[in-house]
Amino acid sequence: MPAAKRKDFGFVTFDTHDNVVACAEGINNAELLEGNDEVKVRARLSRQVNK
Repeated sequence: MPAAKRKDFGFVTFDTHDNVVACAEGINNAELLEGNDEVKVRARLSRQVNK
C-alpha cells in the first residue's frame, strides 16, 4: 500500500512505559477482519511529546 494515502491510524496514551511495551508486543502483527478482508495490525513506539 505504499502509493495509497493511509487513513486508518490512531494514537494511544498510557500511564506507564511497561503498559506501552506490553500493548505493542501484544497487538503487533495481529490480524483483524475489515469487511471480508483481513488487515494486519502494526504497533510502534513514538517519542513522548513534552507538554
